[in-house]
Amino acid sequence: MASEAFMAGVLPGGPNTDYEVRILICWLIRELGSPVTPNQLNTALVGEGLVNYFELAGAIGQLLSTGHLIQETKEESDGAGQLVLSGLGERTAETFRREIPRTVRDKAIEALRRCILQERFEKENLAEISETRDGFLLTLAIRDVGNDLLRLSLYAPTREVCETMRQNFLRDPTVVYRAVLSSLMGEALRDLSFLAHSPKEESDG
Repeated sequence: MASEAFMAGVLPGGPNTDYEVRILICWLIRELGSPVTPNQLNTALVGEGLVNYFELAGAIGQLLSTGHLIQETKEESDGAGQLVLSGLGERTAETFRREIPRTVRDKAIEALRRCILQERFEKENLAEISETRDGFLLTLAIRDVGNDLLRLSLYAPTREVCETMRQNFLRDPTVVYRAVLSSLMGEALRDLSFLAHSPKEESDG
């Protein structure tokens, strides 16, 4: 019964003991090279069906109590604080990482990076849904210093359609930016060297 509870909602091949979940968490933070929040781990691991919510929460609590993780509270975190790997956690990740199959590690780190990137896009860009008399309106904006690089509004008959478009936009706003410019500029786009990089890459440089 306990094993069934542990694996509830977990896809085949995922970690099947709390020991493996703890190792996976340590390895993820080490591989990422920066602190993460419990919510980011939850979105990535539970969302991908690698771990269930209760086992993840329990594993984080155990790692904190044993000193593998340190919790730091920062204004920009999600309220639960950021999780930082201690020296003990670093050694655990390095020593026992092979206890977790490579396919699971790869899937987990890809999901975590995608989650963090989408959070950054949500903070840096606008994607709002508003209700109209006959449907819903999705307003999108790619922000930069000074002026918006792109701002547009799209009509949809249902909120679900708007939400689908919103999520696709937030996965990579530059795809929309390049597609709009390509359509409007045509052949002239090839002569615009400033489009060789994404808008955010230009501003970050």
